Amino acid sequence: MHSSLGKSVVVVSALLLLAACNTGGQPGELQVPASIQQEVNEGGPNPAARTVVVTNSGTCELALSGTVATADGRPWVSLAPSNANVAPGANVNLSLSFDVVSTSLLPGNYVGTLTLTGTCTATGQAARGSPKTVALNLRVTAIGAAIAVDTTSVGVDTNPVLDQWRGIADNALYTGRTGHTAVWTGREMWIFGGQNSASVAQGVGGKYDPLVDGWANMPTASAPSAARATPRSGPARR
Repeated sequence: MHSSLGKSVVVVSALLLLAACNTGGQPGELQVPASIQQEVNEGGPNPAARTVVVTNSGTCELALSGTVATADGRPWVSLAPSNANVAPGANVNLSLSFDVVSTSLLPGNYVGTLTLTGTCTATGQAARGSPKTVALNLRVTAIGAAIAVDTTSVGVDTNPVLDQWRGIADNALYTGRTGHTAVWTGREMWIFGGQNSASVAQGVGGKYDPLVDGWANMPTASAPSAARATPRSGPARR
């Protein structure tokens, strides 16, 4: 027995071919198994070649020929050698190979035939029962891959919403003010206008980023003067 891809299969199939002859002895009879089975996974690797042993138990040299054919026409099985001469009492090994890699066979069952023909080289007389046909059965088993993702290391870059108030960092860039305008840009809060504790009008007041809980300077180029600042609602202009 031979194990191939977890499948147990018979590697050696013995074929007994008795040569026909009219120079003494009884005419030979071609004896072969009814079928040869092979199973392999989709995509390969291809299994080891199956050995077919042919023995000449007759009294004249045997001319042996063999052919293979598949029902679907694709060359997934081959025989080597396809021709051989076998002396009386000798034998020859034929190699039967199955190929699912280069033929790209999909999962399923495939059938074919091995045909063996034998004649006596001295007389041309056929071996009894020649030709013989052996059924070939190839089963391609489906395989598959799967992806598993470990999500235990996936994190977030913001705190979850807690539905509660919390303090924010002090604005160390500008003095405190009242009556100012606060505009949310979708990322930052921009402060402009208002007046300080001495009732002096103010201009830019910095911008606050809640993701880092910090303040940064606002652009001052072309900014309106404090006296011209007017509260405004809606999206900020950039």
